[in-house]
Amino acid sequence: MQPPCNPEYPSQAAIQAGAISALFSAVLGNNSASAVTIIDSIDPKLARQFATVAALAEEQRMVRIWGGIHFRSSLDASDGMGRAMVPHRVNTVFRPVR
Repeated sequence: MQPPCNPEYPSQAAIQAGAISALFSAVLGNNSASAVTIIDSIDPKLARQFATVAALAEEQRMVRIWGGIHFRSSLDASDGMGRAMVPHRVNTVFRPVR
């Protein structure tokens, strides 16, 4: 199996996972342990459940290693890139309605 023709660094998937994890933590709090269910948009019978958003993000990162697409160091750096974007977005976009 040949890896896809996309750059190894940075990992777009890890940037998104880091940003989503940080966003949920910022909005819902760090102690949010709510389960997350992902449902396939084409076949709604296909669903995966994760104990936390962090568990979902970690699996998204790990499948990139298992698939031979990225190295762990690239995923760690890319996760940090995604997390670094969130404070600005939370402070400028996510404002109280009242």
